[in-house]
Amino acid sequence: MTLSLFLTSFCFAQEFLASNTLASGVNKNHAHVYTDLAFKGGYHWAEDLKSSLSLGIVKEFTGEAKLLFKDMVLETYRSNLYIHPQTEIAAHGFMRIFLPTSKSSQDKSEIMAFKTGTALSKNYLKWNFGYELSGSYFLHRFITAKDEASNLNYGITNTLTLGYALSEILYLNTALSLLNFATYNTTPKATYSFIQEIDYILLPKVEASFGLSTGGRQYRNNGKELNLALFDAEGSELFLGVNYVF
Repeated sequence: MTLSLFLTSFCFAQEFLASNTLASGVNKNHAHVYTDLAFKGGYHWAEDLKSSLSLGIVKEFTGEAKLLFKDMVLETYRSNLYIHPQTEIAAHGFMRIFLPTSKSSQDKSEIMAFKTGTALSKNYLKWNFGYELSGSYFLHRFITAKDEASNLNYGITNTLTLGYALSEILYLNTALSLLNFATYNTTPKATYSFIQEIDYILLPKVEASFGLSTGGRQYRNNGKELNLALFDAEGSELFLGVNYVF
């Protein structure tokens, strides 16, 4: 059994994006600073099969200075489902359930989401190449009171990842995602996200990270279309984090 604590400080955010969740807790149109504290516990059923449960808390330091819960995430991950003997490309599988512990989800009829997917990875010298395909389905339908827009219905995400080991304790990671999400009233439309991150292993159980997350979202929290361009400034964040594994 493993237990980890992840503390991240975010700034330079034109609009709040909840890290590792499908629904954000607040909706601001100005730059602000906040701290994201996440607890994650896991259990290894076997060497390559693990289940984990994570819960995050968000504290804003600008604006109304709210303390908000993020959606709880239940995940089961199976590594090395298949390894190709010649290329050594490994296939992995995962399932995630997003439980409505955030105020945003509770305000919208306690909406829940289910996500499943598969990932491919390949190590070559100091490089790591990866591809992930996942599908998301939202279990509740609702209509907002303000503009009668519907919530997200389903979505498909394609993600390319690239990592490079600068040294034994310093890593550079990049991820580019193409997300196609649709509400109940529309067909899927594409939007993008791009993450650059540097990870530094301070101690055997402590890891620090620094990076930039940028990209566009096609919908606001209430489902209204934004029509954001690639790498739109309204979805940019600069982050600094520390991860500790007990």
